[in-house]
Amino acid sequence: PTLGERSTNEHKDEDYAAAQESLRKIDAHNRFMKRVGIVSAVAVIAIVLGTCLFFWQHQNVKEQAAADIAALEKLCTEIEERHSGFGLQFSPDLTATQMTTIDTLLINMSSVRPDTLWMSQFEFTVGQWYGIKGEPFDESEKYMPITNVSFADISMFLLALGDMTNLNVTLPSVEEWEYAARGGNQ
Repeated sequence: PTLGERSTNEHKDEDYAAAQESLRKIDAHNRFMKRVGIVSAVAVIAIVLGTCLFFWQHQNVKEQAAADIAALEKLCTEIEERHSGFGLQFSPDLTATQMTTIDTLLINMSSVRPDTLWMSQFEFTVGQWYGIKGEPFDESEKYMPITNVSFADISMFLLALGDMTNLNVTLPSVEEWEYAARGGNQ
């Protein structure tokens, strides 16, 4: 089929060879157009499938993120309830590792002076230091005490820990340290 009208005198071939040549050209043009149509269809199908795949992956990522947020909120609530006596209130941007590290720290706390002074029963470890900071560390040193940190590092760390937990976290004074070393309230 053609679009529009054409005159009957147009495209008349003079002899059989010219007619064959015209048919070859028409066949070649038709094959080319068929290939263009197939390539176009394949391209459209690929775009549609790619779009579907993108949205499916996006939905999976979205569902996983929602599940991760729910798990973090549950962990946060459990730890805050477990340590309700401290008035613990986690910062909303903590990771699960940071929360569990803080939980371990609070479990190891002992009351030295009722409601006013709590101290850890153990030395601060490499795993706790870097776990709260959210930085990688050598797992073989996880339970080793943290060493070679400056007073400025400790001060910044304690400020960050206080911001994470909404607790007043400080180094003990000389008097508090001596009181705890002598047995505290026990």
